[in-house]
Amino acid sequence: MDSSHVQNAREIFARKWDLVVLTHLSEGPLRYTQLARAIRKEYPELTEGVLSKTLRRLTGDGLVHQVPLSRSQRAHALTTDGRSIVGVLVQISELYDKYRRPDPSADGSETDDPEDESDEKR
Repeated sequence: MDSSHVQNAREIFARKWDLVVLTHLSEGPLRYTQLARAIRKEYPELTEGVLSKTLRRLTGDGLVHQVPLSRSQRAHALTTDGRSIVGVLVQISELYDKYRRPDPSADGSETDDPEDESDEKR
């Protein structure tokens, strides 16, 4: 894989709010106030300025665009490229869920430490 691919992926994953906005818009177009309200349920620290800046950046990157709802209302929606990125994020999440090791401290029954296993046999 070319190092530029790694850099591009880092840019996408490093921007917390980009991922949050893309994820919320994956359900369909939302007006600014609807989007802000939906995100703030989970992330109350999101400010108007950060959301506005994030939407401008995502629009400039070609991942989000505005769609008219009526003469005076517009909504933000994912572009084809934005939907593609969300699709990749879903795939990565599914792979992570599939291949991650269970947390050994969750129930105390599994361990990765060979010394712990030998202690149990004694």
